[in-house]
Amino acid sequence: MLAVRPVGTTAVLAELSGLHDVLALQALLLEQPLPGQVDVLAAAETVMVKADSPAAARRMAARLLEMDLTVQSHAEGKLVQIETVYDGDDLAEVGRLTGLGADGVIAAHTGQVWTVAFGGFAPGFSYMVGENQVLEVPRRSSPRTAVPAGSVALAGNYSAVYPRKSPGGWQLIGRTAAQMWDLSREQPSLAAPGDRVQFSAVRELIEVAEPLVAAALAAQEPDIQSGLLILSPGLQSLIQDLGRPVMPGSACPRPGRWTVPPCAAPTGSWATIRRRPSSNPLPAGSACRLWGTTCWRSPVRPRH
Repeated sequence: MLAVRPVGTTAVLAELSGLHDVLALQALLLEQPLPGQVDVLAAAETVMVKADSPAAARRMAARLLEMDLTVQSHAEGKLVQIETVYDGDDLAEVGRLTGLGADGVIAAHTGQVWTVAFGGFAPGFSYMVGENQVLEVPRRSSPRTAVPAGSVALAGNYSAVYPRKSPGGWQLIGRTAAQMWDLSREQPSLAAPGDRVQFSAVRELIEVAEPLVAAALAAQEPDIQSGLLILSPGLQSLIQDLGRPVMPGSACPRPGRWTVPPCAAPTGSWATIRRRPSSNPLPAGSACRLWGTTCWRSPVRPRH
């Protein structure tokens, strides 16, 4: 481990020598979380660990420097099977760049198990590393403005599946009908960090309609115990929940919390309100104003 640096007051960043150490540290932290550990977010040469308090973050820094990354983790991620039609627009070019030809690229891609190192770019976009580097290729010199959802791609020593239509500069070698990101699942990301992925070649895909998440939620019986009644919307108002503490590894980071003071706040600038403490939630029945927004915390409803 090269160094451990603070990130704010409740997180530390471990700088490592390469992806091999990143995978080792990530596996150890997921298998045996440190005291106070909340989130683990890996990248190509770093691992950030979020703590539940400044004191826990300081203790983590010392613990991380003492960890032996040569110790093999006993945990093994689930194996995800992804059926792929290998007819990508860049398949021939990848065959030329690697010297394998199109058939050789398919054999190399399906002939090894890929491991999800980390997530990034978009929710469900998993950076996967293989067992060798025979498919290491550069990104396209000219990125595409729109890559279809389900495109199977290569760039550097990574492989990935585009979870939705988006711009992209990776080399496209195939396509899949697998839903890489589905909010109706307990774990929305099909392939989370630490999971293993096996691609298999098929002639055609069975298309499955995307889950109608909104319709499914609407069909459920409402069980709302409390809420927020907007009496008068104002200019540039923003309300945020407490976030997603277990999904940053899937490129769905935890947002900031709603930092309104626990009392009726006078109309003022957003910057002024943001600087106020956010440790206490709004009590029931409190009204607040953000640049002209008037809202009321239920179940206590205001009398008119």
